[in-house]
Amino acid sequence: MPLFYFDLRQRNGICLHDEIGTDLPDIEAARQEAVRTIASFQRDAGFGGPDYTDHVFEVFDEHGRQVFTLALPGAGPPSFSSKRP
Repeated sequence: MPLFYFDLRQRNGICLHDEIGTDLPDIEAARQEAVRTIASFQRDAGFGGPDYTDHVFEVFDEHGRQVFTLALPGAGPPSFSSKRP
């Protein structure tokens, strides 16, 4: 099963790198996982948790290739790197 990495990048460039990755069957499953995580972030923010509106998920495959970027609501258009360090 392919491994996907979900890096969370702020608009200011600070990035939380997913060091572990997640085994998922395909890119569509990775996209669904990102959407579920965003929904969880929004719920947490509604209860006083961190605000992630200026963040973007950059999702990479096990070879370090970016497979998609998904902006959290309110983040505006992404303007980030397409390469994983």
